Amino acid sequence: MDTTCKCGSIQIAKVYGRCVDQFQLIVPGYENDYNNDVPAGIGIGHGDFMEFSYCLDCGQIQGEFPISQKLIHKVMTDY
Repeated sequence: MDTTCKCGSIQIAKVYGRCVDQFQLIVPGYENDYNNDVPAGIGIGHGDFMEFSYCLDCGQIQGEFPISQKLIHKVMTDY
């Protein structure tokens, strides 16, 4: 994990959560919400677990972004 945000801050918090089949993702432009396990590849964990870091100064979620539209479409339509 990087210890410095792109804004230069070292105030990085780590979030962990378990959401057994109770994860919801709402993406503009899709008729239905995603209600299932945390999808892999979108930068916030996978399976039953959410796990991500964010900057306490600027609020930016840390990780590899942007997420491709192809992956978002797959997540929102293939479950």
